[in-house]
Amino acid sequence: MKLALLLLLVACSSKTENAEKIVIGPPDEAVRPAEGVTPPIGELRPLPPRPPAPPEPPAPDAAPAQTDDPYKVGPTKLPGPPRPDAEVKLGTVNVIGALPKEIVWRILRRYIPQYHYCYEQWLHEDPNAKGELVVFFVIAPTGAVSSADARKPLHDTFDNCVIERVKQLEFPRPEHDPVEITMPLELSVKTD
Repeated sequence: MKLALLLLLVACSSKTENAEKIVIGPPDEAVRPAEGVTPPIGELRPLPPRPPAPPEPPAPDAAPAQTDDPYKVGPTKLPGPPRPDAEVKLGTVNVIGALPKEIVWRILRRYIPQYHYCYEQWLHEDPNAKGELVVFFVIAPTGAVSSADARKPLHDTFDNCVIERVKQLEFPRPEHDPVEITMPLELSVKTD
């Protein structure tokens, strides 16, 4: 028994000696065994060359174009200072079709800042503007909005601004037929 343990220790120590003789070269070279040492498993092959670094993007020649839309490139341009007291809330959304209401609601909720921008434009025309806009739209089998209109309009500028943004929405593809959505937006000015 003692002889078997002694032989096992000698065998392990000789493998450890060989393992210690393997050296690692610079990062661009393969791992090569030291002279006179046989690699433990198969042959070592050279590493493939490193891919070239991607070129740096060119520096912009000019500043991005300014736009009236705050959700595109460029600064926002409202007719005056923003109104921190303006509030846009998403009402109870009605979904008819094979698209989960939670998904529709989550996507619509993401776009509230855009509807808020539309409301801010209207508030600069009429500081007391408030009410509820009900937008009806249809999601085509592709997931794009195929049509949208105001079922309970408030103000032409605001209504058109919101409808243009609704038409840009993209949803997951419905499983079957188009999906009909009724989306109420409640607009108010907070009072202290």
